[in-house]
Amino acid sequence: MVDVVTIALYWRLAIALKKMKPERLLWLNLLMAVLMTVAFYWVLAIAFDWFPRSGDLFPWWLLSFPLIGMLVRTFFTHRAGTSMHCPKCEYEFQFGDAAEAPRRCPECGKEWLGHLKQGRRSRPPKWIVAGLMFMVGTTVVAMTPVSCMAFLSPYLPTPLLCASLYVAPLNTPPVWMELETRPLESWEIWTMAERVLAMRAKSQYNRGSIRWFESMAATGQISQNLLARFYGEGFAAEMIVPSHVKAGQMFPAVLRVTHVAYDSGSRLFLMFAGYTVGDSTTTVGRRPMAIAGSDLQPNYFLGSLRHRDALDQLLTVEQRGEVRVRVVYWLVYMPGSTISVNANWHEDGTPEKPIQAIWFERVELDKYVLVE
Repeated sequence: MVDVVTIALYWRLAIALKKMKPERLLWLNLLMAVLMTVAFYWVLAIAFDWFPRSGDLFPWWLLSFPLIGMLVRTFFTHRAGTSMHCPKCEYEFQFGDAAEAPRRCPECGKEWLGHLKQGRRSRPPKWIVAGLMFMVGTTVVAMTPVSCMAFLSPYLPTPLLCASLYVAPLNTPPVWMELETRPLESWEIWTMAERVLAMRAKSQYNRGSIRWFESMAATGQISQNLLARFYGEGFAAEMIVPSHVKAGQMFPAVLRVTHVAYDSGSRLFLMFAGYTVGDSTTTVGRRPMAIAGSDLQPNYFLGSLRHRDALDQLLTVEQRGEVRVRVVYWLVYMPGSTISVNANWHEDGTPEKPIQAIWFERVELDKYVLVE
């Protein structure tokens, strides 16, 4: 809806542009550039979820694009003076009385009465220089985290290096590797670790910062609380069941995975214990093998459908009323070279912890269904 309104406004402004005085063209071009930029990023936000969300820093350098568009458009449409000209060939209208003027332009033959343009078209050097400066500046700012920081990072003081990575945490791995070699205060480690966790919850590919976090954890510089968040927030899912079911009839249950983070030094596996309905102690859908987290990763290029439904199971319940449905699984982080993990289940329904497990955590999700 927003992009439709924006396009309609753009169309109206384009019509007004033909009747606008030359000295006002600059501001009209700026307004048109801003409207199209808003529409463009709104489409990105809806279709691909690329717009910055809560906790992200807004990429302010993107705001220079409307200025670039304004300068480019002004470069091609700028006029100066009060003389009237043919809209096609710029032939100057030198007739004192329009009734005495020919219907068509003597130069190109186009009908020009009623379509004359005020002001002589000009392309002042200052607009050319300003446009080039904006284009070069924007490119430098946009590409600095990718192309320049890897070269500059060894020469930056530690506070400035931390600040640059805090602003652009998705930077190239060599920059984070440089930070690994720097001695940091405890508050600096905590600040950077919090930033890494915030970005890891939104992006599944963040190798440089994840490697730094795991390196700090290996040397005991990450608190247990942050470490628990790191492993626990690496996998996000919810159980999907119908809100109303009929007694004695089968109904589906599925685990909807919304996030699986990539970790450089460890690999995530899921030991799935199964579903439990009501007061029953019997689990349904238990898996004999641990499932690799990479097999459960959502498709991050499907916009609003960024999830994956897995481990579906048909359940049934006899008792009427509000019934609790539970799903239990264990998050198991193994060394990165691990290919597969067997799930050895005890009689009480708990799995045996693998010897090489880096992290082993039980997760339980529940929902209530109304049985009629």
